[in-house]
Amino acid sequence: MTSTVASEGELGAKVEALYRQGRAGKACRKSKQAVERFPSSKPLLYQHAEITLSLGRLSEAKSVIKALLRIDPDWANTSYIAGVEALLDKRPAEARSYFEKTLRLNPCFYQARKFLADACLDSGDLKAAGEIIEEELSKHSSDPSMANHIGGVVCSKAALIARTNQSDARKEIVTW
Repeated sequence: MTSTVASEGELGAKVEALYRQGRAGKACRKSKQAVERFPSSKPLLYQHAEITLSLGRLSEAKSVIKALLRIDPDWANTSYIAGVEALLDKRPAEARSYFEKTLRLNPCFYQARKFLADACLDSGDLKAAGEIIEEELSKHSSDPSMANHIGGVVCSKAALIARTNQSDARKEIVTW
């Protein structure tokens, strides 16, 4: 009888399949096992950080992100996931710094732009948040493949409008 040992890529694919099936808890356990087997794998660490964040396990995610930061602090995905964790942990200034770094490393990382707007909003920089939101809406609103992103940006715009009490702009969101 031969034994097959799963490769790093195979483990990641299995975890991804579990997560897409809505089995996040099992995906998280398998992801943790994969990271224990390949502790310096950036893709597996990133995947585990994403899953733990989606489950609200901030402290576990933070330790995984620290490992990513040690391995490759200049990988755009590292900065991005560190920014997401900081934003979820209510550290908007730190999150903003990470998202700005992500965009310096990869200007096409559109998800980082949406979260950068949220970090600006949470830190009180409403002008910067508004500029980013308007730019994202004008850049992507006619692209059907960006529907999820635009939905998130519209939610950010609604939060901005609520913070600035713009009654005319509220009508725009409702009719958008």
